[in-house]
Formats: sequence, C-alpha cells, structure tokens
Amino acid sequence: MGFRVSLSLLLVLAFLGFAGALIAGLLGVGGAILMIPLLLYTPPWLGFPPLDVQTVAAISMVQVLFAALSGAIAYGRRGAVHGGLTVTVGVMAIIVVLAVMTGF
Repeated sequence: MGFRVSLSLLLVLAFLGFAGALIAGLLGVGGAILMIPLLLYTPPWLGFPPLDVQTVAAISMVQVLFAALSGAIAYGRRGAVHGGLTVTVGVMAIIVVLAVMTGF
C-alpha cells in the first residue's frame, strides 16, 4: 500500500521546501530547524493528512544530503577540498556507522 502523495500535497511540500530554504538562507540557520516544524504542522493546517515524525526526519535528511553534496561539489570545483582528509574522514565514518549498525 504505502503512502500516496497527491499532486496538491506534492506542490505544498515543494513550496514548503523552497520557503524554508529561503528563510534559512536569509537568517543563516540550518534548514532543518525550520523545515521540521513546517513539515509537521503545515500540511494538517492546510487540510492534508499529517506526516509522522519519521517521514519528516527522512525528508529532512534527504534535503541535507543534497545540500551537502552540492556544497562539496562547488567547493571541490574551486579546489577548496582536501582530498586525503576527505577520504580519511569518509572511510572512518563508514566504519563507525557499520559498527554501530551491526551492534559492535
């Protein structure tokens, strides 16, 4: 079954993402501090079914992933990324995540 998203809800979510990113950029704060309350409270206020906390957290994490990826690509094109340090930190992060997930 799953969760079906109507076109109108998709447009509301897209608008919330744009508005939240714009406000976060203007204020210089992290986007999640605005996006999580917006995603939790705005859809029910507009008559859509509420999103649960896990869904809102997942949406926020995907947003952060793409923001970090685009920032890394932009800084990499300018030569402002230390390749060796990036690989070291990335490999260690993967090892720690796998260790925590397996219960080590």
